[in-house]
Amino acid sequence: MVQSYGISATVFEGKENRLAFGPYPQVTLAEAREKRDAARKLLVSGVCPSLPRKAEKAAVDGTRTFQYIATAWHTSCLKLWSEDHADKILTCLKRYVFPDIGAMDIAEVETRHLAQLVKTIDDKGVHDVAGRVRQHLTKIMRHAVQQGTIKYNPAYDLDGVVTPVVTQHHPALPLKRLPELLDKINGYKGRELTRLALELNLHVFLRSSELRLARWDEFNLKAHIWTVPAQREAVKGVRFSSRGAKMKDEHLVPLSAQAVALLEQIKEITGESVFVFCGCSLNEQADE
Repeated sequence: MVQSYGISATVFEGKENRLAFGPYPQVTLAEAREKRDAARKLLVSGVCPSLPRKAEKAAVDGTRTFQYIATAWHTSCLKLWSEDHADKILTCLKRYVFPDIGAMDIAEVETRHLAQLVKTIDDKGVHDVAGRVRQHLTKIMRHAVQQGTIKYNPAYDLDGVVTPVVTQHHPALPLKRLPELLDKINGYKGRELTRLALELNLHVFLRSSELRLARWDEFNLKAHIWTVPAQREAVKGVRFSSRGAKMKDEHLVPLSAQAVALLEQIKEITGESVFVFCGCSLNEQADE
């Protein structure tokens, strides 16, 4: 029984290439001869007959490239990320990942490819970037597994590729030194708004970005409540102005009488600004 028609070519760069034209009887003898003749013409022209077919196959399978799958993963996560965070991840992928493996069929991406990619970044001394790239690769490949595109996540076996980053944490201030800190804040001779911000932070215990980007419309001083939104409306030209609460959920902060008193003092200085702690201009937030 004839399964398929083929042609054996041994004249292209000294390598044998076998082309299958399709199974019989779906492909007739006349059709097979026509395809054979077309292949011979390509050989005479110095073109490997398999190259056009490979290019055609690659075009058909464009939705299986690593870059396509990675972009789909990125899009699926947009509702969970801030705009700034999403931009950082996509920029990282475009700079460090897509140039190397973006065009590969994701099913052909093996652990060795990912290990070499991450190691190249790590060898440049940017260990934190290498670590983040590894995390992104793991999540992208996990997405591909969940979508049924691949069966195994090759990014799971990258232990030891990234140089561990030793983090040096700032020592906590001993409780017995708290009076000393308060004295230094009270004796601060710099900008008055800076002193008030430091003092207020001791009453609310929030991240610096939540405090720096605070806006007056978030406060209900009569009810002693500060509502930190999940995400703030961006102010044109003000970097990171859309940052809200850390966990992306609205956060209610009770305000003590002392905190309200401090905010009343601050309002006398910046009450005409959008921001509680503005910069040199009333329309700019305080610097980090």
